[in-house]
Amino acid sequence: MRSEKSTIGDSILMLKLFTIQSMIMGAAVSTVYYNLKLRHPTIDMPIIDYDLAVLIQPMLMLGISIGVAFNVIFSDWMVTVLLIILFIDNGTEAEYKLLPSGPSNGTEKEVKDLAEPEVSILENVCWKEFGLLVFVWIAFLVLQLTKNYTATCSAVYWVVCFLPT
Repeated sequence: MRSEKSTIGDSILMLKLFTIQSMIMGAAVSTVYYNLKLRHPTIDMPIIDYDLAVLIQPMLMLGISIGVAFNVIFSDWMVTVLLIILFIDNGTEAEYKLLPSGPSNGTEKEVKDLAEPEVSILENVCWKEFGLLVFVWIAFLVLQLTKNYTATCSAVYWVVCFLPT
């Protein structure tokens, strides 16, 4: 039987995790909302490249699934060491791939003149691609919820686990 002190500690930990996750989700939603209104500074198109997002999204979702599984399998110190190795590798790789920082001979005034003003979201969103992105996210959510409510190690569980891959 668990003690009352243990359940209170678990409740506080869950509340902290929920708060952190809510803050991350809020920041992501506000960033997307802000960027939905912006246009590309030099090309007449939205700043969000929906074709690229559709291309990247399946691998992003697969990476999240694998990362969550590794976080459960490995201990905390091992996850920290693996992340440090990953970031050091990416940091040294990025040193050699520096991009130019912008127009080399344009003044700040000329760059501001090129920027398109904000437009309404209804005019700026490519609804077909946006709908496809939302569909993939909802399908992935349904798969995760189905996996959580099936018996562990049953045939249905393993089918649902391997569907995103």
